[in-house]
Amino acid sequence: MHPKQQKRLSKKGWSKKEIDHSVHLLKNAKQKHLPIKRDLHHLGFSLLLLVLFFGSIILTVYSVPLLLNFTSQYVYLIAVIIGLIAGLFFTFIINEIEFLDKKHHIILLLFLLMLILINAIIMLGISNRLQKKLNYDLDVVVLVFAAFFLVPYLYNLVKK
Repeated sequence: MHPKQQKRLSKKGWSKKEIDHSVHLLKNAKQKHLPIKRDLHHLGFSLLLLVLFFGSIILTVYSVPLLLNFTSQYVYLIAVIIGLIAGLFFTFIINEIEFLDKKHHIILLLFLLMLILINAIIMLGISNRLQKKLNYDLDVVVLVFAAFFLVPYLYNLVKK
């Protein structure tokens, strides 16, 4: 518990003993969880990565033909909206999983960067196969999507 929170509790009338007891409970809460619960959270983390990987690829494959039918101003707006929604969804799920250490967040960040790269390769490959003349740069669309996909997660990391 941060000293500011302790000070706020003492202003509300909490005794020093109650505050110390609360601090002790919060520090030991992570250690008291059953090992099976921790393992389930790690299993959930691994399953989340798999679902995100395959879901992202499916979304990419189906969104490319859709994006080819829009003009440039709408494509960038759609990339921003889809990127923010997907990033918020991802961040919400990550916040619901307990027992994530710093190494898990580093793995997630690397996973997200790899996923964005794979999606970019798929998007560019599909658009080249369709060989439709685009009035916008698909590379920029991918970068816009990637940036707005990462914004909620990075904001959440900085906020913690």
